[in-house]
Amino acid sequence: MARVEVPLEYQRYSSIYGNQKEVLGWPLYDTVTYVSGTTLSLELFTQMRGNKSLSNMEAAGALPAPKSFLVRAPKFFVKQRPRAVAAAAVTNPNTGATDNLVQLTNDGVFRLTVGSKEYGFVPLWQLTSGGGVAAAMTQGGAGTGIIDYATLGIPDTRNVWSLSKPILIESQVNFKVELFWSAPLTLAGGNLDVQVMLDGDMIRAIQ
Repeated sequence: MARVEVPLEYQRYSSIYGNQKEVLGWPLYDTVTYVSGTTLSLELFTQMRGNKSLSNMEAAGALPAPKSFLVRAPKFFVKQRPRAVAAAAVTNPNTGATDNLVQLTNDGVFRLTVGSKEYGFVPLWQLTSGGGVAAAMTQGGAGTGIIDYATLGIPDTRNVWSLSKPILIESQVNFKVELFWSAPLTLAGGNLDVQVMLDGDMIRAIQ
């Protein structure tokens, strides 16, 4: 598409206040489903979702003009509830919410692509969520089972992996996050929603 310069005299009609921009602390997030025993890779930020608990993207795969975004800290979160499971035999891994998170982050890898340029790969265990419910585990008597829950890292906003060099996503430039695993994982309770948040700064017009 040819680039057309806007005549200077048209600026008096601009809907952008003083042709200036503002910078706001902002998260971009998206959610997809890991299918137990099947999934090897997932793409995020490439589709519109049904509600704001799943995603806050305004368009699929890009930021609408005149917005851009500076990525400062990618985060990974697994949406799950505490799970009651049978206690495993001594030395055996115990299935449940904690094991689901451990499996997903032990083997998972994150990659961000902006335009045709790749940023990554990063092991998922590095992308602490910096929030959520604190980990807990309870157990009754022998053979009565356990109830467990876990988050990736201590739920503290300071406990995140910040990029040493932030990444700028320009307006209307395609971008996506991909998650990869070397083999399908079998998760307790079946399929789970996983969420990636790109924490950073939204740059937008002042109106």
